[in-house]
Amino acid sequence: MSNLLDEKREADKSVKLHLGCGNTSIKGFINVDIFKISGVDVIYDLRDLRCFLDNSADVIYASHFLEHFSTAEIPTIISEMYRVLRKNGEVGLSVPDLDKICHLYLKNIDWFTPPNSPWLGLIYGGQTNQYDFHKTGFNYRWIKYLLEKAGFSEVSEVDNFEIYGVRDGSFANMPFGKISLNITAIKGKKTYTSKIGIFKESWLERFFSKLELIFYLLAKSMVNVKLCLIRQRMKKV
Repeated sequence: MSNLLDEKREADKSVKLHLGCGNTSIKGFINVDIFKISGVDVIYDLRDLRCFLDNSADVIYASHFLEHFSTAEIPTIISEMYRVLRKNGEVGLSVPDLDKICHLYLKNIDWFTPPNSPWLGLIYGGQTNQYDFHKTGFNYRWIKYLLEKAGFSEVSEVDNFEIYGVRDGSFANMPFGKISLNITAIKGKKTYTSKIGIFKESWLERFFSKLELIFYLLAKSMVNVKLCLIRQRMKKV
């Protein structure tokens, strides 16, 4: 592995890792996946990154990759990304956004009735093989917390990762909207703080949380009423 990194650095003076690439390889990156398929440069089980040296990469990119690991494994994987990156190196992460998925689910409830079942893949993974299962979920606040706790800074959301010259999971969307959360962060000064106050909601946040709950319950009631009306109509058929 170190030889491959050395050869790559000699060729273009930078090393870019594409983790969990699947069949989407990116030119200029070392494409890593557990499966031996076309475009994969390195075959490796990415539950750990011990094959990569400290401070050996300039960019780490992983699209719809982290959700395939358990919640307990994620902090270690993110910390390993931090270790492998050089100072001021960039990490780019794309994951399904649970906030967006839940919003789209409620807004487009008719899409989530048989024979349509789009929530299965969005939340639980495609389940086409033993690795294609989603084991955890993310929203912006949660992944930002994990990244900053590992030492990353300048965490920000981007629209997609077209900058890497690929159209991949970072563009992921359903017919009714995008579902991908795309995040960049820099290896730099540790910004995480253990002060519990940072997570304490303000009175305004609590107000909107209650308001959000009211609208959710109202939407849920409307769905139940609609289902009752549908059942009554079906009985007449």
